[in-house]
This record gives sequence, structure tokens and C-alpha cells, in this order.
Amino acid sequence: YHLSLLMGATNNVDKAMIQFNITKQLAEQTGNPELLGMVNMDLGNIYLDRHRLDSALVFELNAERIFTQNENRDYSDRKYHGAVFARLGDIYLEKGNKSLAVKYFHKGVNAGIEQKNLTDVSYCYNDLTRYYLAEKQKDSSLYYAKKNLEILHAMRSENLGDAYEYLYQSYELAGKTDSAYKYLGLALAAKDSSYKTTIKSLADFQKLSFGAQIHAQELENEKAAIQ
Repeated sequence: YHLSLLMGATNNVDKAMIQFNITKQLAEQTGNPELLGMVNMDLGNIYLDRHRLDSALVFELNAERIFTQNENRDYSDRKYHGAVFARLGDIYLEKGNKSLAVKYFHKGVNAGIEQKNLTDVSYCYNDLTRYYLAEKQKDSSLYYAKKNLEILHAMRSENLGDAYEYLYQSYELAGKTDSAYKYLGLALAAKDSSYKTTIKSLADFQKLSFGAQIHAQELENEKAAIQ
């Protein structure tokens, strides 16, 4: 499962799907509903990123069903509800069902607050800001943009680029130019820093991956020499 996440984080999406499907089979064979729900949730996210909305919806609804069925046995499974609701909201929004999308974003906020899962709360606030910006509703977009930044500060998160950018767009929509350009500057600085960190991480991963290949070849050579 963690190898699946690693492949996804390093943009090896096809390899991530292979590992997720292997994990899904193992979760089914061993009767592990928590892992099965997580895999369905993550596969749904991959299909969402690829704009295969019907497949994404099937996997996310599976995840919601699994976590809901299992919550009586293991209360901790509720901690995933916020993430599933957020993704269901994203799917319905792309499908053009705005009312259902907003409903799921709010369900995600409530689930995240209930479980003290601030990451999911932030994700849903971000989605609500994006939605209201698209709808040109300046008061609502600014409200949720501010709420999202509050959550990220509470988490001591360093990933503030999108939050700053949405604040910039919300203030711009509201005609508050000074505040807009303040957050535009913060967004550019934060995204530049994040970009540099991501590039370094990917470069380090490639070095490690290449090093692992060399080490594996050395072991094969050593094994052949011993034989």
C-alpha cells in the first residue's frame, strides 16, 4: 500500500495502480476492511485525476460503503469519511451536479471536525472556495478562503500556496486590490518554495531508485559469483 502511495507521489501513476490493485486483492483475501476502504478511496482519486468520473464514483462509493459498514466494529474508520466525502464532492462537481457537490463538501467539513482530521477540513474548505469563486460569489469565497488559511495555520502547514492564491482571487473578486496583491505575493513565494522542495524530493527519489537498481545488480552478480 505504501509503495502505491510512493509511486503516485512520484508521478508513476500506472505503477501506483498496479500496486493498489495488488493491495486490493490482499485486503479482500485477508478480510481487512479498513485497508480495502483506503484502496478504493485512493483508486477513486486516481480515476478522478484522469477524468474517468464514472469509475471514480464507483470506487469512492465503495469506500463510503465499506467505512460506514465497518464503523461499528472500528470507530477509527470514521476518520476517512472526510476524505471520501471531499472526493465525492469533486466528482459530482465535475459531473455538473453542483448542489450534490456542495452537500458532500459540507459533509466532509463536518466529518473532519468530528474526527479532528484537519487535513480533510482544509481540503473541503479549499473546494468550497474554488466552487464559490467559479460562481462569482465573493462573500462566500472569501469566507471559506479565510477559514482554510486558519486551519492550515492551526496545522502549522507549510503548504500554503493554494490557500494564498484563493485568498488573492477572492479579494480580487471583492474589489479589494491591496489585500489581493498582498496574497498574490505570498502565493508566488509559497509556490516557488514548494516547487523547489518537490524538485529536490523527486531528484533524491530518482537517485535512490537508481542506487537500488545498481545494488540489486551487484547482489545478482555476487550471487552468480558464489554459485
